Amino acid sequence: TGRLIFQPGQTRQVINVPVFGDTKVEPDETFRVNLSNPQNAILGRRRATGTILNDDSPGGNNQQPEPPDDRFSNAVNLRTLTGEIVRNDRIGYVVGGDRNTDDYYRFDLNREGTVRINLDDLFANANLQLLGSDGELISQSNNPGKNPETITARRLEPGTYYVRVFPHLAARTEYRLSIDLV
Repeated sequence: TGRLIFQPGQTRQVINVPVFGDTKVEPDETFRVNLSNPQNAILGRRRATGTILNDDSPGGNNQQPEPPDDRFSNAVNLRTLTGEIVRNDRIGYVVGGDRNTDDYYRFDLNREGTVRINLDDLFANANLQLLGSDGELISQSNNPGKNPETITARRLEPGTYYVRVFPHLAARTEYRLSIDLV
């Protein structure tokens, strides 16, 4: 519980959620953030969902990182998209001796809607694609340099979709990916 203050014209805020880590291997955990009682404003969206990712592995936390599994078939499952989902990650770096060149995310829609995908907070050039359930290209964004990438897909039918984040050539960058059903 807390209070969030938006300055005039501001449309985004960050809410820090403290996570008390342990070494127990467990499923990812989700939580909801509900906004209420606006003063001098109108709320466009009142609810968002966050996910706390399990970062523990069987055998302890001191293992060497696994090489990235940058395959469409092993996409990170973001589950059913009901609002905005935000992921922070990095692309183009060497992990476990292999270069991480593709990050895939999977989400499901249970109703027709418009999906907006943003890739920002870039330090180098990275690109973005929206793919269908069989990996077919639906849309892409390839802006130059550190410019944010945005895809707006209108009237997507219910089904399974994938997002691919990949570096431009030899670029390495951290990124913030947000996928929103608007």
